[in-house]
Amino acid sequence: MQTSVIADNRQTADGIFRLKLNCPAVAAAACPGEFVTLYSGVNTLRRPFSIASVTDQSIIIYYKLRGRGTEFLSGLKSGAELEVNGPLGNGFPDFCGKNILLAGGGIGIPPLFFYLTRYAEKNSFTACLGFRRSQEIYLENEFRNFTSRVRIITDDGSAGERGLVTDALTDEAASGKYQAIFACGPEKMLEAVQQISSGCNIPAWISCEAVMGCGMGICLGCAVKSTAGYNLVCADGPVFPAQAVQFTHG
Repeated sequence: MQTSVIADNRQTADGIFRLKLNCPAVAAAACPGEFVTLYSGVNTLRRPFSIASVTDQSIIIYYKLRGRGTEFLSGLKSGAELEVNGPLGNGFPDFCGKNILLAGGGIGIPPLFFYLTRYAEKNSFTACLGFRRSQEIYLENEFRNFTSRVRIITDDGSAGERGLVTDALTDEAASGKYQAIFACGPEKMLEAVQQISSGCNIPAWISCEAVMGCGMGICLGCAVKSTAGYNLVCADGPVFPAQAVQFTHG
């Protein structure tokens, strides 16, 4: 656990905020797919946030307003201090010389951007980014700085293609030119990625979202069913081989 200082905290899209934290130790150790937990100031629980990018001194995360904790965060100004724990969890595989398909939905996009920035010179990338509507689009220009192959998909068709991000993913995967799929987003999207991966025989890794109490495998509150029984998203993940996760419905 360490104290970080807010360098910047601003809204970048409807309901989406970009938070830059000065925390050199976390920035130096972070790998794409890992996360940090922040104390929100509302209660005793810390909440997980994916790392979107790093500099020598800072990490950048994106968060969506969806409760008292993130509302509290959105009101913090530059110079304010936050307790940070991390980096935590595991990351996406370190590949070289592959054609990788990235699929992100909503607030699941940041860890994919981190991977792209870290490995853009070692691999070729196509990114399929899904949003509900045009007002919620973020990180598009940043993605285009690292790859020319970016597809924007919105539920209502207000920007880019109309449909679901998995529609574009299905189209791309059928081309047979990809050696791996990395995905992060809502559970239904990840389940579809699992099916697409199996149908096209392309190995996929998915970053799962879960409510966490501790972020370190102590509270057991983020268990997901897997082929091995149960795994903890915080300690065993958040990144898993897609075929290792057993999605449940209730």
